[in-house]
Amino acid sequence: MPVEKGSDLCAMPLNHLLTPRQGVQRGKLDIQQVRDNGFHCQSVSFNSSFNSGTPVRVFASINHGNESSTVHDTAFIWVEDVTTSRFKACLVQGGQGAGGNTTIDWFAFQGSQSGVYHGGASFSLFTTGTQCNRVAFPQAFSVVPKVHVTVQHGTVEQKQDAMSVWIANVSTSQFEVCLHESRTFDGPHSKLMVNWMAYEHYPMAWEAKESSEIVFF
Repeated sequence: MPVEKGSDLCAMPLNHLLTPRQGVQRGKLDIQQVRDNGFHCQSVSFNSSFNSGTPVRVFASINHGNESSTVHDTAFIWVEDVTTSRFKACLVQGGQGAGGNTTIDWFAFQGSQSGVYHGGASFSLFTTGTQCNRVAFPQAFSVVPKVHVTVQHGTVEQKQDAMSVWIANVSTSQFEVCLHESRTFDGPHSKLMVNWMAYEHYPMAWEAKESSEIVFF
C-alpha cells in the first residue's frame, strides 16, 4: 500500500483553486440534473496539471448548502478516472427525499504534505455485504488524528459499485476503513480503492479556516 506523509473538507473555502506550486487544488461541482436511475458522473479538469509519476489523491463530499432543513435523498459518491489533469466525480441517489440539485466539494493534492500521512487502501474482490481493511500509519501520531476517506473506482461508470464508506477504531497508530454495497447482492465488486489522509493539524498552506468534529448520540 503506497503511503506518503499531507482539515476538515467542509471547512475549506472550496470556490476557488489554490496555485499548483502548493501541490493542492480544490473546488465545487454543481450537478443540476440526475438521470432517471439516480446515477450521474461528471468530469472535472484541474486548473493546472499535477506532475506525472506520483498519485493524485482526490477527496469529495456532498454539500446541500442552506437546504439542511429539507429531507434529501441518500447519496453515494466516489471518484474515478483520476489523472494528473482531471478526474470524474460520480453519485448515485436513492430514497424518497426531495432530490434536487447537488453540490460536490472536492479537494486534491499530490506528494508530501506537511504533517499529513496519506495513501490508498485497496480492496480485494467481494460479492456482497461489507469488507473492512486495516491501515497502519508509517509512524504513530502523538494524539488520535483526524482521518478523511473517499472511494475511488477502478472501473468507470459502474453504478453497482456504489458504496457506503466509513472509518472505525481510529488510534494513534492505525484505523479501519469499511465499504458496504449500496444494494445487497449487487456484486461482484472489484478494483475498489479508498483514498485516505490523516493529520493532527492541517498544513498552513491549505489555508483552511477551521476544523472540528460532530458527535452523534
